[in-house]
Amino acid sequence: MKTKITIAFVLLILFNIRGQDKLLLINGKSDKGEIISDKELKLEFKTHNNNGKEKIIPYDKYRIFSITDRDGEESVWYKKDSSIGNFLSENRMRMFIYGQRDAHENFGVRQHLLGGFLLGFMATTFDTYEFGPSKKEIANGAPPTPTGFFLRDPSVFPVLFPLSIPFGANLLTARIKKSDVTAIEYLNSEEYIEGFNKVKKFKRIKASFVGSLLGSAMGFVCFYALNL
Repeated sequence: MKTKITIAFVLLILFNIRGQDKLLLINGKSDKGEIISDKELKLEFKTHNNNGKEKIIPYDKYRIFSITDRDGEESVWYKKDSSIGNFLSENRMRMFIYGQRDAHENFGVRQHLLGGFLLGFMATTFDTYEFGPSKKEIANGAPPTPTGFFLRDPSVFPVLFPLSIPFGANLLTARIKKSDVTAIEYLNSEEYIEGFNKVKKFKRIKASFVGSLLGSAMGFVCFYALNL
């Protein structure tokens, strides 16, 4: 009995998945659900979030590349039109979108988040290092001062430091990993590589910036915790 229920449940899920429309957007992202309204400039799309709650999303039609219906038939809405900024042909734009899609789904930013965190934490830590009086101050009778981390009041430097992280992250270059690519032959397309690198750059800068903010905040937390 349990086996029959399990099979029925799986079949129901598969049926619902196959019975959905799929939007492929110009930015490389996609959405699955049901078209409930087709207006002149917008398309209303019913979908569900991770909690299963229903929501209605209005999509501007110019953001949509194609719609694949529940039977697997794709209708391309994108048209090459330089007057509205669509300079690429349909096939070249498709490869550009595929590059963005693969970067959205496969390019990991954990190392950039961690790197930004460490840099932000180090910036705050070294900014609060007390070096003690100089030799000249000691010669003039300055009292001895303990040296070490988190002993000097932080300056504005750790607050401004995260703002410089995106510029540094922007200078980094890295090849596209084959494991991040849906199909190896896509790497023969300049548009695919351009689309992938566009999203990769944005994700890398964002992760590095957020990481540096968290690292700087952790440095301040440690400073004030040790100086209560």
